[in-house]
Amino acid sequence: MFSKRELKTLSRYCSEDLYKAVLGLIKKQEYSNCVRVINTGMVSSGKSSIFNSLTDSITEEKFPTGAARTTVTADEFMVEHGIVFVDTPGIDVREEDDVLAFDTIASADLILMIHNVKEGDLIRSETDWIERLRDLKGKEFLQQKMIFIGSWIDERDRDGDYEELISKLKEMLYKSAGVEIPFFQVSAKRYLKGKRDMKKALVNKSGINELREYLFSLSDKILETKKDSISDEEGYILQKTIEELVLNKKKRELIIDNIKKNVTEYYQTSFISWETVFSTYKTYKDRLETLKKERSKM
Repeated sequence: MFSKRELKTLSRYCSEDLYKAVLGLIKKQEYSNCVRVINTGMVSSGKSSIFNSLTDSITEEKFPTGAARTTVTADEFMVEHGIVFVDTPGIDVREEDDVLAFDTIASADLILMIHNVKEGDLIRSETDWIERLRDLKGKEFLQQKMIFIGSWIDERDRDGDYEELISKLKEMLYKSAGVEIPFFQVSAKRYLKGKRDMKKALVNKSGINELREYLFSLSDKILETKKDSISDEEGYILQKTIEELVLNKKKRELIIDNIKKNVTEYYQTSFISWETVFSTYKTYKDRLETLKKERSKM
């Protein structure tokens, strides 16, 4: 796609996000035989718990969870249908976590954006993150390959304003993504408890099975069309690269023009100032010469 020299040029003249998008696409080409499902969201949104549910990690967690921040690296686990679940750190806590999360997402085939519904509406950090992903991947990619998940529904779905909250979340999601995004409501807590206690009703009420079936179905389609999908994404990124390079060229030309203008104005001003000094000096010199002649006649 890009030579080392071209990548060096991109890193110098393009935005950091676009450069990471290029690196992510190169990495995605290396994983042509699998589907990388990468989660993202705030700390304690339930990312790791949902992955544990999707991978049926009932007695032993494949993805560590806890009250404190536990995911500090991009942990991976492969399951059937060629799916590789990639668990990323929560966003908006440490800059290095955001960087790792974004770098990992750049190579995603599917993105699970997870929001803790017990926290209410999307906050600014989440909407900004979605908009950043939209700019990185494009609206069409988000529409086809992003899944929004409302987690911890067991904490809110009995409340009278729950449906109003879900409606508001969908509205905010559409505004940030610019397109309709598949929306699931799940409870990893219900699923895991239902599996441990063999309570089918809890498992069915968790929404995890529906999400898993959707992921498997979508992943099969992605594997079938991955080559064409990468080609489409490559075309999108190439177009964005050209646009950025052209824009940066115009910005640099404007900077150069301003420098030239400032230098010209400086020398013009300096010339006028020195011309004034020279004129004043010449006046004094002529006067001195006149005084010398007058004195010699005395």
